[in-house]
Amino acid sequence: MLRFVCLVWGLACVWAGPGWAWQAEMAELPPAADTSTEEAAATEPGPGEAFLDAWLQDQPYSLPSLSPNGRYITYFEESGEGEDRRVRLIVRDLDAPPETAFRARSFGDLHPLWHSWASDDRLLVAVAFGIENRYGQEFLGGMPLFSRVVSVDRELTEEGVALFGSDSRRIARSNWSLLDVVDYLPDDPDHILMAAHRGNALHLWRVNLLTGDAEVEERGNHTTRAWFTQDGVAVMRFETYRSGRRIRIRARSDAEDDWDTVLTMRRRDLEEREEEFVWAGQGGRPGEILVLARPDGHNFTGIHRYDLETGVFTQSIAEREDYDIADSLIDPQSGEYRGYAYVGERMQYDIVDPLLRRHYEALTAFFGDQIELFPVDSGGSRLLLRADGPVERASVYIYDADQQTVDPVFSMVPALQGFPLQPMAAYPVQARDGLTIPGFITWPASGAGPETPLVVYPHGGPEARDRIAFDPMVQYLASLGYAVYQPNFRGSTGYGHAFMTAGHGQWGMAMQDDIADGVRALIAAGEVDPERVCLLGFSYGGYAALSGVIRDPDLYQCAFAGSGVYDLPDFLDFKSDDDGLSEYWTELMGDPDDPAVLARLEAASPRRQAARVSVPVLLYHGENDRTASVDQARNMSLALEEAGIAHTYIEEEGVGHNWSNNGDTTRRLLLNIRDFLADAMDGRVDSFVPLEPEKPEGTEPLDESDRPDED
Repeated sequence: MLRFVCLVWGLACVWAGPGWAWQAEMAELPPAADTSTEEAAATEPGPGEAFLDAWLQDQPYSLPSLSPNGRYITYFEESGEGEDRRVRLIVRDLDAPPETAFRARSFGDLHPLWHSWASDDRLLVAVAFGIENRYGQEFLGGMPLFSRVVSVDRELTEEGVALFGSDSRRIARSNWSLLDVVDYLPDDPDHILMAAHRGNALHLWRVNLLTGDAEVEERGNHTTRAWFTQDGVAVMRFETYRSGRRIRIRARSDAEDDWDTVLTMRRRDLEEREEEFVWAGQGGRPGEILVLARPDGHNFTGIHRYDLETGVFTQSIAEREDYDIADSLIDPQSGEYRGYAYVGERMQYDIVDPLLRRHYEALTAFFGDQIELFPVDSGGSRLLLRADGPVERASVYIYDADQQTVDPVFSMVPALQGFPLQPMAAYPVQARDGLTIPGFITWPASGAGPETPLVVYPHGGPEARDRIAFDPMVQYLASLGYAVYQPNFRGSTGYGHAFMTAGHGQWGMAMQDDIADGVRALIAAGEVDPERVCLLGFSYGGYAALSGVIRDPDLYQCAFAGSGVYDLPDFLDFKSDDDGLSEYWTELMGDPDDPAVLARLEAASPRRQAARVSVPVLLYHGENDRTASVDQARNMSLALEEAGIAHTYIEEEGVGHNWSNNGDTTRRLLLNIRDFLADAMDGRVDSFVPLEPEKPEGTEPLDESDRPDED
């Protein structure tokens, strides 16, 4: 039996679950694909619901990982629901016949989070668990609040070893979560390096995988937030200032040097992936590391060599002239740099090893331009691949370079295998000022033509982007017969710093014109019906939906706006309590303390221009949204009501900014979108009656006395 003991805020508590059920089981080979959709089609009650049934089914398998020698894969297998839910860890021997290839372990009441290979012989499994207090009462409803890493043998025959086990009472006082593996130490298969607090200081610990014992390798302090190592030596760490809103990066060339501050940055830049300095792998030379960065004077983010002693970039390892590099490929065992990822029309990878690169390029050609082929793991002569795209969702394959064979492992979403998904195509247009605006179009099964209705689906962010990939909203809309246009308007990321900053201060103006110019190009080409065009978006996309029907009232027949921002000055005021966030959003939108900028922001705010809306509107917002306050939607609805504009407002209780975390909520929302579009595409609403959640208390329209001042 695996036992965790903790002491939190003076409350003694114990988890001693029936736990791992460490009895070996035989596991069956999962199906590579289930192409049968006859049952879903036979019971389909309405348009698009067959897709919803398939998409919203639970995923039975997790993404596998490959052992360093390439012989074994491991993954989670889940079955059952509620009290009957069962999760097993599966280890498969790729060189063994099916009848003896699989080993399995159950998790009991534990909630598995992730798995990885520490070596060819040992696995790490992260688990979360609820706890009981000393009186046997559930703590906070038994939610899985604590998480730990367990070391297990490959054959799954031994009892699991909880890391930090012997120090559990002392360490648990300071750590709800003990999951941060910093270095797998490939030359020391019995140990790993992990980050964990003791008191309020984050230290780097050497942890024994066979006993769970841990000892401090490097001492941090109360400001330390992350550790990075090279060849088992800590060479970089992140610290926060007292306010927590800025990050200081400190580095050293080796264990004998002092720590020096090499960079300070806003925490928002790190969290929102506007990277300035991100670890990209070991440098292969003493005192140097590789970082993902955009040095001064560079337009595109790339991989650069950085000298820890002098604090300067010494060499560009990889930098493109068309797209930002999005991420680095780092060997999970050695920490060495293996290549990089970038997003052109789809996510693509450039691999350093010449032989592996040739194999990968041949594989991408084999799978075609609708598939993103992600190299999940490599080991021995094998490559573990995940194929994902508009026409294939999360299928896993094993490529054997020696045999030059590609074998399916399983689909992570088997319910969508064989479902008639629609391909995407690049659709760049030239904006009215000459700037090329990338974008994508997905046609319904009926294809393009002057009678094809169009949904314009701008992304959120706005510092984000769309690409050729599986998007459930896009596929759902296509299954309903709509073409879907996704513009990467100026301000989108991935196309260089100049393209991204071209959107600064252009909310409701040039950014909005980029969207409209794409729609007009589709209409001019005779590919869509100009009398049936609707805007639909979430977050910034929700703002763009309402801004579009105000700025171009003759172009659109309806608008759906979810989780959006509709009053820009109010939004900036909402963010002003956080210095880091306030600085970020002011840079994107403008400084409201400048009277001319304030006037522009007010003119670009849909709430303050509500009387100009002339088409049907469906507003949707989560009550618990902390990114865009629910007051944005409530006040927008009130403004439309006061202007006499017919609209529908749906507020979802218990939902935040991300509406897709709950299956019932997602189904209800998408059915409402389906019914709204079916009725409103002609510019008026005749019969739409929304499926509404239970009305939360205290969400009635604001009284005039509660309405924020517009001054």
